[in-house]
Amino acid sequence: MNNLLPKALFGGLLWGDKAVRFVFIDEAGTEPSAPVTVVVGIIIDADKQLMRAEAAVNEALESVPTDLRKGFVYSAKDVWNNPDYWEKWSRSNRLAFLKSMMSLPRRLKAPITLSIVRRGLIKEPLSEPPMQPHQFEHFMAFAT
Repeated sequence: MNNLLPKALFGGLLWGDKAVRFVFIDEAGTEPSAPVTVVVGIIIDADKQLMRAEAAVNEALESVPTDLRKGFVYSAKDVWNNPDYWEKWSRSNRLAFLKSMMSLPRRLKAPITLSIVRRGLIKEPLSEPPMQPHQFEHFMAFAT
């Protein structure tokens, strides 16, 4: 009877029937010259938070000017630095948009996972697997 119960990824029993989580991950510092690699994830409970999260993101996206929405992909760096946005989207409105997007985890009470790996700790390329030091440090940011 026990082998009919749902199991976790590595075989442990699941407790409860609402075990699905979505983790939305982003990274920064992928270029070799970056001083650190940062990986951040927001963990969303699919049963309790996903629909609220999607609604909150869509609400925030409503503040993107209409003529910029087609093909718009959220990138804080792009929203803040892209000169194509400067004429059609005021700095104060871009800042308000970024703040609304960045406040979503707190509003949703969603856990955040964070990993930072300082660059320059590895001096030689790795032979197994073949990776340059910056690639391995990036990999380690995901692994931790």
